[in-house]
Amino acid sequence: MFGKLWLTLKDTLMILRGSFDTRSLDFRDTRTYSGEVFLQKTARPFSSKMLITMDEINLVHNLSFTGTKKPKAVKQPANNNLKKESSGVVINSTLKPTERKIQKISEIFFSSDSLQLSFYDNGTVDGDTISMVLNGRTIAEKIKLTTNAYRITIPTKINQNDSLMLVMHAESLGLIPPNTGLLIIQDGTTRYEIRFEGDMQRSSAVMLRKKRQ
Repeated sequence: MFGKLWLTLKDTLMILRGSFDTRSLDFRDTRTYSGEVFLQKTARPFSSKMLITMDEINLVHNLSFTGTKKPKAVKQPANNNLKKESSGVVINSTLKPTERKIQKISEIFFSSDSLQLSFYDNGTVDGDTISMVLNGRTIAEKIKLTTNAYRITIPTKINQNDSLMLVMHAESLGLIPPNTGLLIIQDGTTRYEIRFEGDMQRSSAVMLRKKRQ
């Protein structure tokens, strides 16, 4: 069977439609058939436009809801980290990447002068985004993790007593917290797989060290 199908996204629906044709299995039966294909699937439950917008700006997981009664105006201290909006939604500020707790999850000894890093979403693709910092320098910013690899090659010409620290900071938690990912490090023909996770309070780090000759 040969088919040409087109995918259409309409609100919460995913629609796949097109036409198909068949060919006979052998020369003894020359019958062929043609027709149309129509498939429909609900993409996801309905979400309000406000929540969709808040998710796009990475704030949906930092929301809490108060009652409908309008609160009295209270003067906030200068160092208060809460922002109130007229909708009754309270948005909690989060720690900056430089203020988060760094957790070393793996230590890799490499021999090549460069390493190829590949990042994937580790599980359901739900909108996780990360930034990568190598020895205090940002090498990639706000990368969305999917089933397709985001690849970057880093130089590793360092002395044997030196090391490189690679930190993955969560920029958003996606629809299913926490932020989770899969890092594949290619050192020549050697391959390392590292699963990491983080949130707005902590980040995962991998220590890269030069192998001794």
